[in-house]
Amino acid sequence: MRVRRQRLVAAGAVMSMGVALLCGCGERHAVEPRESSAGVGAAYGGLSKMLSFRYVGDSGEDETINQMLVIQNASAGSLVPVLSFSALDKKRRVLPDVKVSTVYGSDRGNLVVPQGPNFDILRFSGPGVPDVADVRVTVKSVALTRLSSGQSDMSVTT
Repeated sequence: MRVRRQRLVAAGAVMSMGVALLCGCGERHAVEPRESSAGVGAAYGGLSKMLSFRYVGDSGEDETINQMLVIQNASAGSLVPVLSFSALDKKRRVLPDVKVSTVYGSDRGNLVVPQGPNFDILRFSGPGVPDVADVRVTVKSVALTRLSSGQSDMSVTT
């Protein structure tokens, strides 16, 4: 019984740390908005120039995640972006009736993006969804967290 309780406590601690990371806890410093070119982040101003984007509509492999936004963070710190999206057709024209939202919250400032590659999953709704070939990403703001990037040692004892 005691071992089971210790495991539950350890699991709760790990889950709490995960929730804290996903919620973007810590001090934030906002940065001005910028818009990226379709699929790849254009760079100007503040921390937002440290982010670049690549849309993967279809991975080409069975049983893998599609509609993925790869977010590359070139800064040394963990960032919390607030992004907005425009769906584009294969001729890079905006599809105004297609609404774009995210699974992990990069459009709401709910995704902590540590240094290196990260991802969110995009959801499309409205007329024209089958015509989506790419997205245009606009960085509305970026916050720097107190969380450091990189590897850290963590141990759980039971």
